[in-house]
Amino acid sequence: MQNCVSLVSNDYLNFTQHPKVKQAAIEGIIKYGTGAGASPLIGGHHEYHVELEKKLCEFFNRPDGSNIIFTTGYTANSSTLLAFLKNEDYAIVDMEVHASVYEGLLNTNVKKFPHNSIIHLESALVDVKDKYRTRLVIIDGVYSQNGDIAKMDEIHDLTKKYGEYLMVDDAHGIGVVGENDRGAIELFYLLDKVDIISGTLSKALGHIGGFIVSSPEIINYLRYQSRQHIFSSNSSPASIRLLKVIDLIDEEPIWRHQLAENVQNFKNGLRSLDLNIVTVNQN
Repeated sequence: MQNCVSLVSNDYLNFTQHPKVKQAAIEGIIKYGTGAGASPLIGGHHEYHVELEKKLCEFFNRPDGSNIIFTTGYTANSSTLLAFLKNEDYAIVDMEVHASVYEGLLNTNVKKFPHNSIIHLESALVDVKDKYRTRLVIIDGVYSQNGDIAKMDEIHDLTKKYGEYLMVDDAHGIGVVGENDRGAIELFYLLDKVDIISGTLSKALGHIGGFIVSSPEIINYLRYQSRQHIFSSNSSPASIRLLKVIDLIDEEPIWRHQLAENVQNFKNGLRSLDLNIVTVNQN
C-alpha cells in the first residue's frame, strides 16, 4: 500500500475526520438508529431534521421555516427547479452552472448566457420582460470547473431592475468563502437579498445532502411539491453531526485558514514548475 495525497476530495475542511464530528454522528446513531425509516411526509421527518433546518436558518440569518433539506445536493437543485418551472416559465442560466440545474430545467424554457457576461444577461432579460409566468436567473456562487466567482452584485442588480427572481447555487462557496464563511453571496452582502440559495452538505460540511434557503412560502411549497423530497427516504441520524459542523465553522476558523494555506502552497508548487496560474479574485 502506498500513501498518497488526494487532490480530488471535496471534504474542504476535513470535517469528515474531526473527532467532535465523529462523536456527534455516533451519538446520533445510538439515539435514533441507522436510518430515518421513511420519506419526510409519511413519518421520516424527525426532530434531528427539524434541528438541522433551524440551524441552517440561523446560519444564514433567516427566519424559521426558511430552509428545507434534501438527501443530496444534486436533488436540491434538480427537484426544486422541476417543481417550480413549467411550460409557462423561463430560466436564464449562466452556461457553466452545474448539471443538476440543467436537469431541473427539462420541463421549462431555457436561455443560456455566456459565462459571467453581464451584457448577454441583460439582452436575455430584455427579450423576456413581461413575458412568461415566472422568470428565474440562475448562477453559481463559486463555479466548480474554473473556480471563479460570479459577478453577483451586478447580476443581482440587473435581475431586480427587470423584476425577475435570482437563484444562486453556492455549493462551493459556503463554509470557505466570505468574512464569516457564509459563501460567495456573503462577499457581496446579498445573503438577505437572493431569492433562492441552494447548497450542499457534502463539501465544506463534510457529509451528504443538500438544502434550499428561501422565503417560508417557497419552502412550504417545496415540502409538498418537490417529488424527490416527498418520495425519497430522509437523511440518517448520522446527519446530526452537521449540527456540530455548523458550530465548528464559527468556533474553529483554523480549518479554513489551513485550507487557504494548502491552496497557496499548491499554487506556489505549480509556479515553481513554470506553470501559469490564474488567480481568482475573491473580492
